[in-house]
Amino acid sequence: MNRPMRTQSRIVSNPEEAKLEQAARQLQAQGMAAFGDPNQTFDLDADMQAFESITQQAPQQNVAPAPKKQSTAPVAEQRRRPKMEEPKIEEPIEKETQESEEVETEPTRKLSDDPIERMHQVSEIFSKEKKNFPSGNQLISWKSMHGNIFILDAGENIFVYRYLKRQEWIQMNQNPSFQKQRVDQREDYLFSKCVLWPQLAPENMAALPAGCVSSIVTQIEQQSMFIDPRELANLTIKL
Repeated sequence: MNRPMRTQSRIVSNPEEAKLEQAARQLQAQGMAAFGDPNQTFDLDADMQAFESITQQAPQQNVAPAPKKQSTAPVAEQRRRPKMEEPKIEEPIEKETQESEEVETEPTRKLSDDPIERMHQVSEIFSKEKKNFPSGNQLISWKSMHGNIFILDAGENIFVYRYLKRQEWIQMNQNPSFQKQRVDQREDYLFSKCVLWPQLAPENMAALPAGCVSSIVTQIEQQSMFIDPRELANLTIKL
């Protein structure tokens, strides 16, 4: 026979009801210890079976599951991922730009073997640099008068000159005043006598670079066969 059990508020004759009552009291005491009197303590492991039996009897409520958080890659992995570059679209180059960038090089023009035609070709070439360069007919006239003529292309300065003839050299040496002249005066005399173009006045000659007249006179002497004997020996062929 089951004996009635006394609780704090009422008498319970059913043992199962007594257990439920005792579990409820313990839960109440635990709640007061946690949120009420700080001096009260409770044991979470005490009478867990009674607590489980109460929770099992309580109706279960339908609770929607918490949404899952999307997992994100670690920062290190995010940094290691290469950044995709957008493809570059090359803009079409305009035809006019291409044509302007292309530099048309004029092929080297071969001079004719005909002396007359050669004079005209040379005049046409140098006239592009010097507009007042002698014409082909003028070059032909000088050649027929003086023999061989020469063109010295010194960049900004272009000279057409001839060689000194033997009779001219004899007459120069027979002139006493020529013998008394300084070296620079003799050079100026030879320059004025043998340079066919351009015809320079004394003040224009004085404005030329310092070594210009001396260098051209040296070329005139070279073409006039005033050559060092040692160099002339190298040009001599023994049969």
